[in-house]
Amino acid sequence: MSKPEIECTRVRACKWQGGYSDLTKKLNKKDTKKYGTECNDNVCPKCECKTMYEIKNT
Repeated sequence: MSKPEIECTRVRACKWQGGYSDLTKKLNKKDTKKYGTECNDNVCPKCECKTMYEIKNT
């Protein structure tokens, strides 16, 4: 397994780390209604949070 690239912003509650390919898609109902086409968000597979931190290599 490769090193994790991103982590969920809910670090204390969720603690998920992984790659961009590990994110799951979730339908964004608000934008779908607004634009008239199906819009999806990439979310954390554990807690469905939309925001991620990039893990810096040191």
